[in-house]
Amino acid sequence: MKIYIVEGGIGKHVIFTSLIPKLAEKEKIIVLSSYPDIYEGNPYVFRSLGRGNAFAWDDFIIKDEHEICFCEPYFNSDFIKNKISLREAWCKGHNIDFEETMLPQLYLSSYYRENAFNFKRQNGPFVVVQFSGGQSPLSVNLSQSYSPAGQLKNYPVNLAQEVVTLLQQKYSLKVLNYTIQNEGYNFDNTLTLNAPYLYYAALLEQAEFFITIDSSLIHYGGALKKKGITLWGSTSPVGLGYDFHVNLTNECQYKTPHCNKPYVRDLCDYIGNGERWKCNNPTCMLISPAAIDEQIEKLLRR
Repeated sequence: MKIYIVEGGIGKHVIFTSLIPKLAEKEKIIVLSSYPDIYEGNPYVFRSLGRGNAFAWDDFIIKDEHEICFCEPYFNSDFIKNKISLREAWCKGHNIDFEETMLPQLYLSSYYRENAFNFKRQNGPFVVVQFSGGQSPLSVNLSQSYSPAGQLKNYPVNLAQEVVTLLQQKYSLKVLNYTIQNEGYNFDNTLTLNAPYLYYAALLEQAEFFITIDSSLIHYGGALKKKGITLWGSTSPVGLGYDFHVNLTNECQYKTPHCNKPYVRDLCDYIGNGERWKCNNPTCMLISPAAIDEQIEKLLRR
């Protein structure tokens, strides 16, 4: 039996689920990851193990009948050059054929789904927003403010507040803010929860639509085929987005070779003398609320 090791954040783990049916064509697989609950309930997964699982090594990894499988799709040349998606890069790394129909799959518990249904019944129509990200919910220190390093992906707070107000006043929608308290993205009269991250996926099923940056919420939307709007800054919708979502970018997208656009890890992005490159004109996330409003109107007419 093959053991697939998955590294990275929530969104990357959700993306990996798009490969699982093909990886498990001959027999079920074992997944060793930081977010094992993402693979729970998946009919193609024999066991989902956490990286800190005390018996994973003795019971699974060193057994002769098990094969360890790992590849890092972020370092695929065509992905870095913005030619293919992360899903396709991962398929290449594991030597399986890629098809555009390969989308993430989440098998949410009936408990989450029932609670999400009751949430909508109690609160009425709502939209889910995520304007900041990059922080693992498994290692949060609420006593310290959090700011992501490297990629420019967060939507400016002042513009985010305008969008929230727009949703509330123009569209009479409740706004569920998918954030962590120490990220500083707290808005007036929004719904906030201290809940497991996968519960938000169940809530997204009940939402009218979503608005997000490049973070975990977009991949929940990809798995659920939910309509929504994604705001792109220093990462690319070609590599990490979904064609059935509205993907908004600003004019400066992809013009500076040193930038993370479309996606180059900042750990290896130096300007030639050992100094890490920094953007002196970070305008890629200055997407206007008016542009977002135009897309909301189109979504609601579908």
